[in-house]
Amino acid sequence: MLDVVIHARIEDGALELGEGPAPDPDLTIETDLMLKTLLTGELSAAEARETGTVRIAGDPALLDRFAELFRLLPAEPLAA
Repeated sequence: MLDVVIHARIEDGALELGEGPAPDPDLTIETDLMLKTLLTGELSAAEARETGTVRIAGDPALLDRFAELFRLLPAEPLAA
């Protein structure tokens, strides 16, 4: 599996996305495709940390905020 490093910075209501690590990040998240379970709400941020779905460096409260800001809606079932 490929390692992908991206960063997101929100400042004054503006979102900046980029490749590679952010300089001096407030939160670093290490995960795999299971990140989806956090972003869809299948797991809470605390559950994601406790189960090892995500590993973080930084303030754990920021993982809650990240999950809120980048929430994914559940997929609609495909019509038959």
